[in-house]
Amino acid sequence: MCKRRIRVPEQWYGDHLACIGSARIGERRLIELTKRYGAETIKAFINEWFAYSERRMVDAIRRLPAGRMSSTSVYDPMPPVLPEGLPIRVDIEVQPDAGRIIVDLRHNADNVDCGLNESLACATSNAMCGVFNCMEPDIPHNAGSFARIDVLLREGCVAGVPRFPTSCSVATTNIGDRIVNATQSAFSLLQPGIGAAEGAMGFGAAGAVISGHDRRRNGPYVNQEWMVANGGPATDSTDGWLNFGIPVAAGMLYRGSVEVDESKFPILFESLRVIEGGGGAGRRRGSPGVEVAYGPRFDPMTLVMSCDGQVNPARGAQGGLSGPPASTRLRRADGSEEVLPGAVQCALSPGEVIIGRDGGGGGYGDPLEREPERVLRDVAERWESRARAREIYGVVLADAPDDEVGLVVDAMATFDLRAARRKRRAAGTSQA
Repeated sequence: MCKRRIRVPEQWYGDHLACIGSARIGERRLIELTKRYGAETIKAFINEWFAYSERRMVDAIRRLPAGRMSSTSVYDPMPPVLPEGLPIRVDIEVQPDAGRIIVDLRHNADNVDCGLNESLACATSNAMCGVFNCMEPDIPHNAGSFARIDVLLREGCVAGVPRFPTSCSVATTNIGDRIVNATQSAFSLLQPGIGAAEGAMGFGAAGAVISGHDRRRNGPYVNQEWMVANGGPATDSTDGWLNFGIPVAAGMLYRGSVEVDESKFPILFESLRVIEGGGGAGRRRGSPGVEVAYGPRFDPMTLVMSCDGQVNPARGAQGGLSGPPASTRLRRADGSEEVLPGAVQCALSPGEVIIGRDGGGGGYGDPLEREPERVLRDVAERWESRARAREIYGVVLADAPDDEVGLVVDAMATFDLRAARRKRRAAGTSQA
């Protein structure tokens, strides 16, 4: 029954067997552990582990300032169902004295007539994910720490409890990504040094469902070996990271291999590269996304894509800039190109290529406050361009043929340029 309901039945079945095997190993280890220490000791440890986790969470919350924050992240338009897009609002209240955080998702639209609706489990876990992204990373994630987070939902809400017969076919991703982003960006409004920018989202060409006929095996194929990277969000202390994937996975999504993909399926990759300057600028910059280009090796193929972030890209925080938007283009055999919408099904003939650009993560903090030495390294590593170093970060680089990277920071010119930028900014603020 499951095989007939899954687009990649044999791949799923392998995962299914692996899950059963893992569960059996866990079962044997738990029996061995209980025989060694006794059931009462194990139960006591479990209770203390949850209690310790709750104490850690309470302590972390009590060190936050009290406050109420609201953030809205807008899902891209998806005609004809969502011609204007869909705002996803998250309201948060931090109660340090009570050691509680309240995340309210009730002020969102009713269920929509498509599969974007959040299930109860996904809405709850995605809200918690956004909260934990803003807490100390070594706080255990279990029922103990979860007990200190209240996620408020309402029946019949797109971001909450669905009402039958509402579809939740992509509840684990799309709107879930927006909930994670809105939650962590709301924390950045509490005070500087807290929270995170938004991470890039959406499965474009790099995460498309590809199908067609494989003449090597004389049968149909369906591929979902994701090449998606998307730019990770910056925080107060860290730059965003590559292979972020999507906010609901945040680095946990296994990324495929070009060579493996080409050997398993009749797909031919033209290029896969990091986008220079493809992240949101900031004192800590968002990570750039990746551009991928591929097409059919022999016969026509069909692609189904849902690429959020083309209209409303990942936003920055605390003065950081938004990441560049995602995009999808179809290059015809004659070299002409067509820009495709975010949600699309298209057919590719031999000689045609799909070109997908992942979005970049949002930056955190004022780009003019990024250390010039970091900007120099970014340019040397091709995370950033020399033009963006000057135009956005206010860092002037000079040629240095004898230097290892061929460039050095012109400290005086950088100081003068940044001072002039700040002066113009202050004048604009006072006029406003």
